Amino acid sequence: MSCTRRGLFRGTVAGGVAALGLVSAADAATDVTALLHGARTDAQVLLRLLEFEQLQGFAYEHVLHTAALQSKARSMVTQFLGQERRHAELLASELATRQVGVPAPLSNVAEADRELAAVGVNGRLTGVEREAAAVRMLIGIETVAEEIYYAAIERLSSAGPVGLAADIMACEAQHWTGLSAVLHYGNPGLDTPREFAPSVGQLTNP
Repeated sequence: MSCTRRGLFRGTVAGGVAALGLVSAADAATDVTALLHGARTDAQVLLRLLEFEQLQGFAYEHVLHTAALQSKARSMVTQFLGQERRHAELLASELATRQVGVPAPLSNVAEADRELAAVGVNGRLTGVEREAAAVRMLIGIETVAEEIYYAAIERLSSAGPVGLAADIMACEAQHWTGLSAVLHYGNPGLDTPREFAPSVGQLTNP
């Protein structure tokens, strides 16, 4: 594990919120915004986002290769994996213009599980075999993604990174919706992120 990755998912998450006196260290891992604690420059924020994209990509690839997915879910996971990789490429490009290197990728499932647990994602990649469990876990990861990008936009100062983060956040919301549709086909109230469509509950059946 690289120093930057350790800083993000161990020291940053567990210590960031506690250092602010907001919650105890035991509860700090559930605060997604703590992922950005200490990231003050655009380069620092972009680096944290890239590290999280690496985690997302690892999770998607693992699910694709190990879970028993039906054709619809398999096609969707394959498509979303490609988009997460593209997100990582775009973030790496932004970092390159700032002379910041790409962090070391994840090396194994146990490492990924530790990082997922650190950001409060329920479930573990280890042993995820059934489609429903795999999709629920990916939905949890996408929920974290939406939150961290939303928080990152408030910290970024340059137009380019702000626009990139906004575009990726929108894509992550589409992922959330697509994955939710696998579990809740035909129910728009459950298929749409409430933060982006707060009135969608009016479309659900009583």
